Parts: sequence; structure tokens; C-alpha cells
Amino acid sequence: MTRHRTEPEPVAKVFGDAVRRERKELGLTLEQLGERFGRPDGKYLGEIERGFHSPTITMAKQIADALGLPLAMLVADLDK
Repeated sequence: MTRHRTEPEPVAKVFGDAVRRERKELGLTLEQLGERFGRPDGKYLGEIERGFHSPTITMAKQIADALGLPLAMLVADLDK
């Protein structure tokens, strides 16, 4: 049985906040960004942005590429 988180995971939340910030700067919806890397339903990205899903490093890189950014920019706030 899968457990659902009731609170965001802190590291995932920092990453998700960065993804949301950059996505909105580009004027993209969740679905539009998802289409750029093969997950157009928006639900998966929504869970990432809220910190309820931690993507694999491969998926994180695909998200960064879809945003046109180096992955390091999406994780830079982890050091703060």
C-alpha cells in the first residue's frame, strides 16, 4: 500500500519552488512544461512543485532542460 505524504519533503519543496518560479517566469502552464519532457498531464509536475514528489536525478535534469536551464540553478537554494 502506498503512503501519501501529508507534508512536503523539505529538499523536494526547495526544488519544486525553483521549478515553479522558473516555469512561471517563462509563462508556461504545468501542462506546457510537461509536454516539453513527455509528462503533459501536469499532475506529476504539480506534485513536484508542491514538494510531494522527489524526481530522480534524470527526471530533474529533463525538467531543467525543458526550462532551458542548468540543473544547478534549480538546486542552488538547497545551500541556503
